[in-house]
Amino acid sequence: MKFEPRNNNLLVKPSEAATVSKGGIHIPDNVQQQESKGIVVSVGDGCRNLHIGYLVAYSRYGGTEIDIDKVKHVVLKDDDILGVWCK
Repeated sequence: MKFEPRNNNLLVKPSEAATVSKGGIHIPDNVQQQESKGIVVSVGDGCRNLHIGYLVAYSRYGGTEIDIDKVKHVVLKDDDILGVWCK
């Protein structure tokens, strides 16, 4: 199934939460925090500065979660994007 965001909305696939700490300790599911960063999968025609493939940080409580082919995605307004990781 294909989802196309409209206007200044974009579709982001969130990064997976860490399951093991840097020290090698397993983090239980009930303690893991959802990452507030992800890859832009699709952009609406009103988003001029964001492009598919960008790694972005977004507001933790912004957007709407949806499932596409049993994979979690977040629909965000471009104002919910806090920054872009540059190479």
